[in-house]
Parts: sequence; structure tokens; C-alpha cells
Amino acid sequence: MTSQAAAVGLAVSTGRAVVVVVRGTPQTPKIVVRYEIHLADPWVPESLHPYHYELGDFGPADTQTRRRGCQAASKTTRRVIHTLVGNMRSHQLKPQGACVVVSSLVDPLKVAREHPRVNAQEGKLYREAVEAELSSCRVPFITVVNKHLLTFGCRPSRTNRITNQFNPQGFFERGQHTVARAGETGSCGRMDHALRLSPYQEHGF
Repeated sequence: MTSQAAAVGLAVSTGRAVVVVVRGTPQTPKIVVRYEIHLADPWVPESLHPYHYELGDFGPADTQTRRRGCQAASKTTRRVIHTLVGNMRSHQLKPQGACVVVSSLVDPLKVAREHPRVNAQEGKLYREAVEAELSSCRVPFITVVNKHLLTFGCRPSRTNRITNQFNPQGFFERGQHTVARAGETGSCGRMDHALRLSPYQEHGF
């Protein structure tokens, strides 16, 4: 069976993400599936908020806990993303591109206050693990800050029909979240309410 071009959107937060897979054309985009994935390791509780173990006064044991948590978080995230891409391919969907949506891309070292800096470090940890595995799986991606979503316009590209390259332009239709267009067909799949109504709104998404 011939694989169909598709794209995936990931709204990444600390320890979890909302996944939206789309296929189709600019005129008739279709959401294939939407679900939540857990990126932390349930068997390693410190993997959810590893940097919090170094808040305030901390010692060598806390640093060791943070390192163990970071390692588990990165390993679990990469395994989950690898499984996601594998599931798309096993369902005859060829991932042409991905959009990673995050709350911030601020360098944690530039955050003055301790608690916000720790939160930024954890956001970076999970984001980089997602990006690393997408690269490993050879899925082109772009990372976008959530508040900038609606600054992108989604317009089908007539010149993009003959290329296999992922086109980072044309991500978002006005007024609605959309995910990366599938390069071969120049298609752009709408996320509709998929991310906008995600549970991450309660955390500032």
C-alpha cells in the first residue's frame, strides 16, 4: 500500500505533549488522530521535574537526583517520539514534517529568578529531546512559540509539489492552529481546535 503524506504537530510541555496527526490537501485536510503522550518516566518520579531538586539549598544527592531525572526524561521522550513516528509509518502515513509548539524559547541562563529559570530548563530539556528524536527519525521540523502561532499564514505552494523538502512556511491558517504542510503535495492540515482546546491552556499555553 502506498504511503500518504502526513504531518504531525506536537504541543510540548513539561512531561507531556498533545499530538495531532493530519493528512489531506489544503482544501480537505483531515485530522487523523489526536491524543496525549507522556514524556516523563513513571518509574523515575524525578524525571517529571528534575531541575526542581536543585531549588534553594541543595547538596550532592539532589544534584545526582537531578541528573538521573534528566537522563530518564530524555530517554523516555525519545522513545515515545520514536514510537509515534513508527506508528505513523506503520499506518501508511509518511511524516513529511513536524511542528513543535512550546511556551517559550528563552535561554534558561538568561532567566534571573530561580523558579522560572528551573521551569525554563525543564521546558528546554523536553523540547530538545523531542527535536533530537525527530532529527534521528529524519522528520524535518520547525519549533514555534505558542503565542506566535497566528502570525503565520498558510498558503498552498504551487512550486512545492515536486519537492520532497519540508516547507517551514505555510504553517498556520488565520484564526486556527495548523500543522506543517506535507511537502510532496503542498498540503496543509488544519488542527482546528486540537491544540487550542488542549489541556495545556491551564498551564499558560
